[in-house]
Amino acid sequence: MDTRCATFLAVLSSLYITSVVASSINLLKEKLDETAEGADETAEGAVRLEDGEKENEGRVAVYHAGEWGTICDDWWDSSETEVVCRQLGYSGGEAIRKGGFGPGVGPIHLDTIDCDGHEEHLGLCWHAPWGVTDCSHKEDAGVICH
Repeated sequence: MDTRCATFLAVLSSLYITSVVASSINLLKEKLDETAEGADETAEGAVRLEDGEKENEGRVAVYHAGEWGTICDDWWDSSETEVVCRQLGYSGGEAIRKGGFGPGVGPIHLDTIDCDGHEEHLGLCWHAPWGVTDCSHKEDAGVICH
């Protein structure tokens, strides 16, 4: 086989692999979009706001393993707020820390979340394993979305 033929086959193989990976990524994004669009409010990773005076503000709750729980405010800042607010259909928002909407009840599902602010869903951000936390509910994270 000459080098042109070998090069052609290598390029063709690379294009096929790229296509398969892109297709898999698109399928994952579609599944996550269904969750964000509120197709099922109790879908894994869904978020909602609790105990705010208005519907665009409150303590952030996330649905995991069949129950709603809160998020610890460690590392909680504008990047995580942007992601949560976009997931809820807003364009952005302001981070509220130190249990600014009062302490939640039940499990603290997430801690040490680190988003870059461009993720489509909170589940795409790095975070400590589900349920692993050193927080109490006086550190529940909140948002005011715009």
